Amino acid sequence: MEMLSLNQLIGGNFSPAGVDYPTVLRKRVKKSGTILQPLYEAISNSLEATTGSENHIIITICKNKQLFSDSFSFLSLHIQDDGTGFNESSFSRFERLFDESKNRNNLGSGRLQYLHYFKLTQIVSVFIAKDSTKKKRTILLSMDYYKQYGSVIYSQIEQAGEDTPINTTVSFFIPLCEDDKNQLGIISTSDLKESVLKRYLNNFCINRENLQSIEFRQYINDIYDNSETKTITIDDIPEADYHDEFDINYSTLNIKGTDIEKCSDSEKFTIDAYFLPPSILNKTEIRLTSKGESFPATGFNFSLITEAPRIDKEKNTLFLISS
Repeated sequence: MEMLSLNQLIGGNFSPAGVDYPTVLRKRVKKSGTILQPLYEAISNSLEATTGSENHIIITICKNKQLFSDSFSFLSLHIQDDGTGFNESSFSRFERLFDESKNRNNLGSGRLQYLHYFKLTQIVSVFIAKDSTKKKRTILLSMDYYKQYGSVIYSQIEQAGEDTPINTTVSFFIPLCEDDKNQLGIISTSDLKESVLKRYLNNFCINRENLQSIEFRQYINDIYDNSETKTITIDDIPEADYHDEFDINYSTLNIKGTDIEKCSDSEKFTIDAYFLPPSILNKTEIRLTSKGESFPATGFNFSLITEAPRIDKEKNTLFLISS
C-alpha cells in the first residue's frame, strides 16, 4: 500500500487533540522497549475486530535490497484484517485518548506507540456505516501535524463501492530512529511469526479450535517473496497437557457483617495447564480468561503455584482459568 499525504485526501479534517501530545509522549506514556510494540498494538486490534477461523490477518513487511548487496533496508509494515472495520464507534474511541468505554485496561494508548516509533501511521478501512452503506475511512497519524494544526489525527471518509470488501489495513512508514530502522531491516517473517506466537500464546491457546488465519508476507523491491511466507496454524498452538473442572460456591457476609458464609449457589470453573519450554514461556504463569481473551490474575495470590519448583525442569507451566 502506498504512503498517502495530506494533499491526497480531499474533504478531510483534523480531530481535536484533547491532550498535549508532546507532554504525554515525554512524561506519561513513554516509548516501549520493543521495536515490535506498534505491530502488537495493531494485531491486538485485528484480533478484537475478527471472530475466528473465518477471518484472515495478514502481516506484510516491505524492504529494499541494493544490487550486489546482501543487506536490506526497511520500507513499511502493514497489518490487514477482514474484521468489522473502523466504524463510527471505533473511530470515536480512537480520537479520545485514555477513553475507558471499551474497558478500563484498554485506554487507546496504543496509538502513542505508533507516534513514538514512526513518522507516519496510515489506516485505511472499509466498513458498514450506520446507514447500512459501505464507507471508506482513511486516517493519517503523525506528530508532524501537531505544531501546525494542534492535532495528530487527520481523517477522511467517503463512499465505498458495494463490491469493495470490508477490511482494515494499518501501515507504518518511516521509522523515527535509525537503530529501529536497521532492526526492522533484518527482521524476517520467521522472526515475526515467532514473536507473535509468544506474545499471543495465551489467546491462541484459548481459541485454538477457532483461530484466525494469520499469515506473514515479505516484499523485496515491490516483488512478493513467496519463499518467505509463513503462517500460524493450529499445529503451532500447543494442546493442554492437563484439564480439570471444579465448582466454587459463592460466599456472602452474614447479617452482622462479622463473618463470611458459603452460599448454595456455585459456578463451574475450568483450568487448562500447558507445559512449555522457557523459550516460549519464561516463568510459570496463571491467567484468567474470558470471551477468548486472557488477563493477568491481578489481586490474587498464587505464589504457592508460581513460586513452586518446576514439575519438569525443562519447562514452565501456563495455567488458564475460566468460568
